Order: sequence, then C-alpha cells, then structure tokens
Amino acid sequence: MQWHPLHEFDTLTGLQLVGYPETTKVSGEIVSQRQSGTGALLLRYDFSQGGKTRTASVLLHQPLPKGTCRLKLLVYGDGSGCWLRARLRDPSGRPILIDLASTIHWRNEWREVEVALPSGLPEPMVLEAIYLAVIRDEQRCAGAILLDRLEAAVSSM
Repeated sequence: MQWHPLHEFDTLTGLQLVGYPETTKVSGEIVSQRQSGTGALLLRYDFSQGGKTRTASVLLHQPLPKGTCRLKLLVYGDGSGCWLRARLRDPSGRPILIDLASTIHWRNEWREVEVALPSGLPEPMVLEAIYLAVIRDEQRCAGAILLDRLEAAVSSM
C-alpha cells in the first residue's frame, strides 16, 4: 500500500465551501496552525439555524488514484460532537458516503482519521466533498475545525 497526497489545504484554490440548508453559515480561511505543508483549512460552521439535517461542506471534486483503498486526513477538533464524512461519486454519478469520524469528540488537538473504502467500488472515483454534519434538532452547535494533509492509499496489488 502506498500513500498519495490529494490536498494539503495550503490554499483555497479549487475548494468551495457550502452550507446546507442555506441558513447554515460556513466560512473558511488558510491559517498557519498546521501539521503539514504551509497551511491548514480553518472551517467555521454555524448549525444554530435550519432543519434537522445541517451540513458544512468543503467541495473538492478530487479524482482518486486508481486502486484507492483508504483515505487519511488530519483534523484539529473542536469537541463539537459533529459527524465528519466524505462523499465520493462513482462513474455513474452515484454518491458513496464514508464516515471519517462518527463524532468529533476531541478538542484542541490534532488527530489523524483514517478509513478503509468499501471494496469493489467502480472506478474512477471522485472525492466530491468532506463535510461536517448534524442530524438531530437538538444539535445547535457552532465552531471551527482545521483540516490538513488529505491522502489516499493505493493498493499495491
């Protein structure tokens, strides 16, 4: 297995930040507090308004290398309890949702989150987005996390 860099989050170029629903406030900037490269993405979100499901997405539209079997991302947590996910698209446009962390329970520290992709996914795959989500009405949180060094592992077989 060999790791390949996908994004260092040193620049906002090629990234789009989107909140759902439209009452969800999302903003971001590149900051010097980082683990890798020259910066990290500070992703601010406000889930205090809106319906039951709210998301703060970083749209990447990043093609994955052929044979990708794992994803890895550095995340500086805020202890919010938000769900961290990735959305892939297969060649037919079908979304594949991947849990990176079921809850961001860590605060004021970096953690490396790593996840295996389901086997047998059709290729080529595109990493469409990384996003924070809440799915319960009582989750009315606001905060910020940092994202750095996104990588894909390619099977050597």
